Amino acid sequence: MESSKQHMHPSLVVINDEILSTQVRLMELYVKQAEAMAANEAARAQERFQTELTALQEELKQKEIALETQQALSHESDQNLRAEVQELRARLLASQCSLQVRQTELDFAKSDAHVLQQRIAQSESTVQKAYASIEIEDDASAWAGNVDGSLETIRQAKASPGFFCYESKDNSEGELEKFI
Repeated sequence: MESSKQHMHPSLVVINDEILSTQVRLMELYVKQAEAMAANEAARAQERFQTELTALQEELKQKEIALETQQALSHESDQNLRAEVQELRARLLASQCSLQVRQTELDFAKSDAHVLQQRIAQSESTVQKAYASIEIEDDASAWAGNVDGSLETIRQAKASPGFFCYESKDNSEGELEKFI
């Protein structure tokens, strides 16, 4: 460049130097402006990212609180359900024991009913035998009365003329038949 400066007019060299110097300053200003714009954009991006980060942190915090609350409710619900299951198991066991006691009572009642049915049948049989015995006694009394009456009739008939009787050989009691 210096070789080209030597052939130029000194005022042109000064003007060229000034133009170059102005262009360098202009370039430096462009660089500063670009740096400022980049810094401004970086600051805005940083602010935007910070705002998003703060929002995300707040959302995360709320979700953690909600999760802790949900876990506490879930734990409490689990505890309540376990207690309820234990209570239901205890009630079921008590019901089963009660049912077994009632089943045993029912079995005893059935057994007692069977024994009572046997006693009733035996009593009915005894009553029937007693009635039969009473009937036999009544029949025997009636027969004895008839025999006594028949004997009396025979005695009276023997005393009357024209009466005859026949004694049966196979009748050991000596039953008499009247023939007219």
